[in-house]
Amino acid sequence: MELLPDEIRKKLPPLYAQEHEKDPMVYVKFFHPLSHWTWYATEGSSEDDDFIFFGWVYGDFPELGYFSLNELESVKDPLGLGIERDLHFTPKRLSEVKKLHTESPPRQPDIVVYIIDEPEPDFSPIAFLAERMATLYLAVNYKRADWITNLDETRIHDAATAAFSRIAPVVKATFDISLLEMAKEIFVAVFESQATKLLSDYLMKWYGWQREQQPKDGDDE
Repeated sequence: MELLPDEIRKKLPPLYAQEHEKDPMVYVKFFHPLSHWTWYATEGSSEDDDFIFFGWVYGDFPELGYFSLNELESVKDPLGLGIERDLHFTPKRLSEVKKLHTESPPRQPDIVVYIIDEPEPDFSPIAFLAERMATLYLAVNYKRADWITNLDETRIHDAATAAFSRIAPVVKATFDISLLEMAKEIFVAVFESQATKLLSDYLMKWYGWQREQQPKDGDDE
């Protein structure tokens, strides 16, 4: 259906022709068949490749304003429906048009909520592998006395990060970047926990050995 046939176009006063009218005449009504949105044109003029209307727009916030023929013709909802012209509308005063909507205030726009239901990813293999890597790394290096004695609580985190950097190239091909970051967090946490315990055990053994080396009461000097 043509929204603005020549006979309607000729009836419409040009823009600003009714700007001093307190109750202007409405000449054409446009509407969407599945919406409360309605456009009532009181004036209109050609402008470049478009036709500009002025009138009352009944939408979420009814108001006087400008709208264009190109805009109306471009509207298409998901069902393919567009704006239509009311073939049975007869020109009437704006005050009469507003009375048509006094008992049906515009409803608020629908709120559509999309719920994306995706299964939770299984990170347990990554957690297990990172934990095992930290354990094995400490097990190999624990026998190096100079390594464990040079490690104190303030340097454990730096040592854990450096250790992961050395083994990261080996496992990079297995994980994407986000999972590699998760593996690093788990590796560092396990490393710090176990290294702290190993350091504590080592110091306890060292203190025990030192006590054994001290002369006992009654020993000959």
